[in-house]
Amino acid sequence: AEDGIRDSSVTGVQTCALPIYITSYFKPKAPVTGIDKKINYALSSGDINLSEIPQGTLNQVKEDLRQASANGQDLSTEAIKRLIDYRLTGATPKVGTLTLKPKDITQEKNLAKAGFGNLAEIENANNQTLINNLNGLGAANAKEPQIVGETLFNKFKAIHDTNQQKINELYSRAKTIDGRDAEFDAYKFSNTVGENLNKELKNKFLPAEIKGMVNDFATGKVPFNVQSKVQFQSIVSNAMMGATDGNTRAALKVVRDALENVPLKAGQQFGEEANQAFKDATRYTYNYKKLQDQVPALKAVAEGASPDNFFNKYVMGTDAPTFKKTYEQLDPESQKVVKDNIVGFIKNKATGGATDETAKISGSQLDKAIAQLGIKKLNTVFTPEELVQLKAIRNVAKFEQFQPVGAAVNTSNTASALFNLSSAAMKPLTSLMKEYQGRQALNISRALVNPPIPRIPTSQLVSPYSSVYSLLGGEEQQQ
Repeated sequence: AEDGIRDSSVTGVQTCALPIYITSYFKPKAPVTGIDKKINYALSSGDINLSEIPQGTLNQVKEDLRQASANGQDLSTEAIKRLIDYRLTGATPKVGTLTLKPKDITQEKNLAKAGFGNLAEIENANNQTLINNLNGLGAANAKEPQIVGETLFNKFKAIHDTNQQKINELYSRAKTIDGRDAEFDAYKFSNTVGENLNKELKNKFLPAEIKGMVNDFATGKVPFNVQSKVQFQSIVSNAMMGATDGNTRAALKVVRDALENVPLKAGQQFGEEANQAFKDATRYTYNYKKLQDQVPALKAVAEGASPDNFFNKYVMGTDAPTFKKTYEQLDPESQKVVKDNIVGFIKNKATGGATDETAKISGSQLDKAIAQLGIKKLNTVFTPEELVQLKAIRNVAKFEQFQPVGAAVNTSNTASALFNLSSAAMKPLTSLMKEYQGRQALNISRALVNPPIPRIPTSQLVSPYSSVYSLLGGEEQQQ
């Protein structure tokens, strides 16, 4: 357009039927910024890292930016961020969905509604592309919550049964080893407990029944042998798990530590093997009960929970730390079941449960579903690359449906009706306008440059169809 006249026809023949601009010879040239630097800067204000973008996608974005900046124009940081989201999903970007400017969105939505170009088909294809993206992340393999619940219930029951069998084996071995009647030094044990409670100022917080049992051992009222010590350790451990007060737990821990380290009475030639066997059994039992407290799914199967609603209650319904601990107990196959059904949950919320053929993704509902799960849960399940993909799907869904304040998108078919009434007068130019407008909406180089180059509009002087064109959502040609 350096000669002041822009060729706006499809065939290369100049015409005055569409808006024309005269370009100023004194237009400023924006500095060309390094493309890699621009991409890095665009991503610095978002939640995607450059290293998480596949190389093929990155190469495509770089080529888009090279074309847009070929004439020395500066590149829009915000448009670059949106372009990356589109390239990550494989959806087709349009000028309006990259700029999010009211005038661009107004033009594209109204022209799509009036049947101009293939904009409506592109919107439909983008919707299907986003659905396919979710299916690819795992939604295609999602099952009904009841089926998933039964599958995971059986997995956690198998984990529980394995641990319970191990506990039974350890105690069975300990009970068959000679030396269960070997005695510990009850006097030293009692003194250690008392001294450490006083040192930590926790004496008054030790429960009375525990304090009474320590005294019974010290006075000889109850034999303090290998077997009774193990039973007492179990009582103390259960009391610790049930305690809600921090001082009480600290006082009980003093007793537990003293039990762990109490020596056998001097001069005995037996009991060490039995003592170690019981130590192994009690330590394993304690650690598994602690794991049950951290993973409600394990405690639930131990207490006879039903598979019904198991997935929603003990997996999806847990907080982020509990979810992470629960997820880590599963084998890779079961982890994939959880992951697939999380994506299925997101897709179901975003589409209202519709089938793929009729589904329309709601950007706002998809965003709510992701927010409901929370980023910590998603980080547990997805790789960084998969999480970037999910975020891109969310963003594109919102861009596709975004209607900013100031947009005049026609929702009453008046634009389509007006075009039909005017079609006889405009018949010679109908196909040309459709092709031209469709091409302009997909010319994303226009959206990637910032700011636009100043132009001198002359369309009102040369175009007899400018009024009809404006009513259809048209705007002055930008380049």
